[in-house]
Amino acid sequence: MKTNSIDPQNKQQRLAYDLIANTNSCFFLTGRAGTGKTTFLHKVQEICPKQFITLAPTGVAAILAGGMTLHSFFGLPLGVCDAKTIGSMNEANREVLSHADTLLIDEASMVRCDIVDAIDRTMRRVLRSPYPFGGKQVVFIGDLFQLPPIVHRQEEKDLLRDLYNSDSYFFYQAHVLRQIDMVTIEFQKVYRQEDKMFLSTLDHVRCNQVND
Repeated sequence: MKTNSIDPQNKQQRLAYDLIANTNSCFFLTGRAGTGKTTFLHKVQEICPKQFITLAPTGVAAILAGGMTLHSFFGLPLGVCDAKTIGSMNEANREVLSHADTLLIDEASMVRCDIVDAIDRTMRRVLRSPYPFGGKQVVFIGDLFQLPPIVHRQEEKDLLRDLYNSDSYFFYQAHVLRQIDMVTIEFQKVYRQEDKMFLSTLDHVRCNQVND
């Protein structure tokens, strides 16, 4: 990725930037490792005249993304969020949220669907809006081939199964996302490696298609 702009030769990057800069649409930005997702996240905040909030599901991911954890920002409980869970946001974070245009949620593969729905309810209440995510733009960034959401206890798995009628807890199962016509943009160009044979091997490992 060029250091001073979005890569003009990268169609997917240009499309993602256009959606962020010129629309209020929520979308999912994905791509395999090395395609510049996190670099894009940093760059778009530098050059786009919007107010951003950068969040991630874990402390390490939040540090790498330059933001806060979802639970910390929204004041969410650590366990499974049921259909009535609303975060307890402090006044400072409420103020930040009210002035923000776009929320960037990095490492979305680790974000559970119940967390997304709790975020939606919290934002609607804080922003006093009936619209999904209180009318704010939310961009989910991550690779679903990487770390999945984690549920440790069987009772939590049972509760999630009752809430979502599924054994999958990925963010896209959230009820709020059924109210949004959310597109997916997949970054294709790999910046981290140029060896085509090595890239091919990595792709086969990623898809569990390794031969001798």
